[in-house]
Amino acid sequence: MSDPSPGARAVVAYEIEDVVLIECGAKLARDFNPTMFIKNVQFAHRTWIDGEVLSQDRVPVADGEQYHLLRYFLSTEVHLLKPDVIPKEEPTAEDFMASFNFVFAIDYRCAKEATADLEAIGSFTANAQFHAWPFVREEIHTMCGRLRIPRLTIPMLKLTPVADSAGYSGPQPLSKE
Repeated sequence: MSDPSPGARAVVAYEIEDVVLIECGAKLARDFNPTMFIKNVQFAHRTWIDGEVLSQDRVPVADGEQYHLLRYFLSTEVHLLKPDVIPKEEPTAEDFMASFNFVFAIDYRCAKEATADLEAIGSFTANAQFHAWPFVREEIHTMCGRLRIPRLTIPMLKLTPVADSAGYSGPQPLSKE
């Protein structure tokens, strides 16, 4: 029997602890009129996992029981075009009705020994993005309301299967026979 893949080792070793918004920023065009009717909002968003993974020992005040934690960082940017702007290859800051960014920390409890498995830590990034995605969607939707712009509903996250080092690419779609 072969050794488990790095992703499989991470799934066994890590237990999600928390997802925390640690940074956010927003900019609304100064000439934005919140009473204006906007039929269609054109927007772009991108999300990525930062290359840094933080390793920490923690001791909660409540019980004093030390545990170890791995923290991944997920960054998101959202840009909404002004209603009268025609989309182009490289929009400028003046083309945006609003822009905002967020950074989330995704925390996982694990044994201290699990931090030595760098392959498992690296292969787990897709899981971290998947665990944080509902928080990303909610924060974008909420920020739109705070800025008095039409609320965006960002699509559900659909991961593209990518084979890990053991060749496993996850569940495959059912055939249409």
